[in-house]
Amino acid sequence: PEGLLTKPTLVWKVQSAKSGKQDAKLTYQTSGMSWEAEYVATLNKDDNKLDLNAWVNVSNNSGGTFKNANLKLMAGDINKAYVSAEDIYIQREMIKSAYSPPTDMIEKKFFEYHIYEVANKTDLLNNENKQIGMFNANDISVKKILTYNSRGSNIEKQKPSVSIEFKNSKENNLGLPIPKGIVRIYKDDGESVELVGEDNVDHTAKNEEMELMIGEAFDITIDEKVVNSRKISDKVREIEYEIEVRNSKDEDVEVEINRQLWSNWEVLSSNIDYVKENNNKISFKVKVGENDKNKLTYKIRFVY
Repeated sequence: PEGLLTKPTLVWKVQSAKSGKQDAKLTYQTSGMSWEAEYVATLNKDDNKLDLNAWVNVSNNSGGTFKNANLKLMAGDINKAYVSAEDIYIQREMIKSAYSPPTDMIEKKFFEYHIYEVANKTDLLNNENKQIGMFNANDISVKKILTYNSRGSNIEKQKPSVSIEFKNSKENNLGLPIPKGIVRIYKDDGESVELVGEDNVDHTAKNEEMELMIGEAFDITIDEKVVNSRKISDKVREIEYEIEVRNSKDEDVEVEINRQLWSNWEVLSSNIDYVKENNNKISFKVKVGENDKNKLTYKIRFVY
């Protein structure tokens, strides 16, 4: 076929019961072809709604050109046998790029995976990188979360991380199997759209919660310190901690503080209610008014 490399060459000897030209169907695996999902997420001015545009980038470096082809993309973690690098033929050339306008893709379950089939036939040229539209979803309800992971030590001027959470459900204008890929998050301030962060998402089934990590909060500062440490016995120690959260924003904020613990422990006192997430983690939600500060103090008894 046109554009097919002659080296390395596969040769078959075929025996046919009929003479003359015959149609044959050939199925084989090839290296040099791959695809990945990319997402563009746009937050609204109030950070409570999200538009999500999904694309796939298909790269063909197989050495062959495929014209008017049916294209299916499988999403999932497939186990494959190891092949040494010496057994793989790699054709290194500059990759051309091509753009395909948004195309409806048909999604269906297949074994323990999901297949996305491009509705229209497409051309995949050798050394081409093609972008194909997968889906668009608008007005997804999201929640902005400020999170700080406490180290339980003396440390100053830390920043909480900023993320957004939402549910991948039909009721939330989504509800689709989401292939893993990179998400670029933008924000619309009413006049222009600017990049505010990037994150990677794993394969996510419908009706599951999703979280996108955006960055760190500029106007919120956190200091934490060990106020007191008292040895009760050779195996018991009581430690008192203090965490101060300062908010320079012109709006109230809530910071979720997560604390990892070890050994056997017991919270003896706390000025803010906590939630026991699991055997090694507790969390506090610290509310801070605009241009104000607030302190979390708590004492823990450790049994070693």
